[in-house]
Amino acid sequence: MIDEPFARGDSFLHGADPRIKIICSALIIPVVALTTRLPVAAAALAFAVFLVVLIRPPLAALARRMAAVQVFLLFLWVILPLSAGGPTGFRGLSRQGVELALLITLKSNAIVLLTISLLATSPIQRIGQGLHRLSRSPKMTMLLLLTYRYLFVIAEEFQRLRRAARLRCFQPRTSLHTYRTYGHLIGMTLVRSWERAGRIRNAMILRGFSGTFHYIDLLRMRPADWLLLFFFALVALLLPFVPETAFFPFLPVTLP
Repeated sequence: MIDEPFARGDSFLHGADPRIKIICSALIIPVVALTTRLPVAAAALAFAVFLVVLIRPPLAALARRMAAVQVFLLFLWVILPLSAGGPTGFRGLSRQGVELALLITLKSNAIVLLTISLLATSPIQRIGQGLHRLSRSPKMTMLLLLTYRYLFVIAEEFQRLRRAARLRCFQPRTSLHTYRTYGHLIGMTLVRSWERAGRIRNAMILRGFSGTFHYIDLLRMRPADWLLLFFFALVALLLPFVPETAFFPFLPVTLP
């Protein structure tokens, strides 16, 4: 089963209604993603770090998630200062490229931390329940929950086929035989996933499944949830008006 290390906790955000957290994410994340100002991105990152401190996540799991993001950003720091053009600075590096790489780094880390703080603090079942209550779309909820439930089953099937290939002395190389073997592995994984999906569907129909999940744990709004929504709406409204010299007085604050 896919682990959910951030869903275990007793902070205020852990106990908040998932519908409110989904709405808060929809309010603040687009503001961060669309900004072209460094102070706004830096303020968003500071706010995201504040939320992460509040939820007290497992540091090892948080470090693994953030390390995966930094690997991608590292390539941008290598490429953009050399290819963005514009005025050059130290050792011929593009000043505009450095600023753009910095902006993307701030925004990416802020969005990841906001997502962890708001959405990952609820189990996927409650997120699906919140989406169902917000959208009134049982098919979307069913697709989300079943995809989450059986991703690891498909991964286990692929690993089983890989072990079978290794027991037959398969050694990956840069050769046509290796490419053909991996093609067969992926194809068999898809075929077996299709067959398993048919068996699961028949089993669910035999148990009276009618296309809708029925939730025992009903969601209830609390006054604290409304306060959380008001707080995030206020932050999303004020974030674009962060002063231009708040974080980077030595850099231009708007990038094309």
